[in-house]
Amino acid sequence: MLKDTDVRSVANEIFARALGPDRFDHLDVEVGSDHYGDPSFFVALYFRPGVDPRDVADVSNAHADLRQRLLDL
Repeated sequence: MLKDTDVRSVANEIFARALGPDRFDHLDVEVGSDHYGDPSFFVALYFRPGVDPRDVADVSNAHADLRQRLLDL
């Protein structure tokens, strides 16, 4: 079973690379249950000040990369 520290490490790597230092600030990972009651990880992404969070193409691609990397672990 993955731990939140594992998810945080992989997510940091992926989002930092995808968004770069000018847009990516940090992220938080919480463990909880999804709407079916299954164990889940929730990743909150924080941008640098002035970044438009509606520019989602890079975030969406990074999210897909994160999902695949976690499935591969």
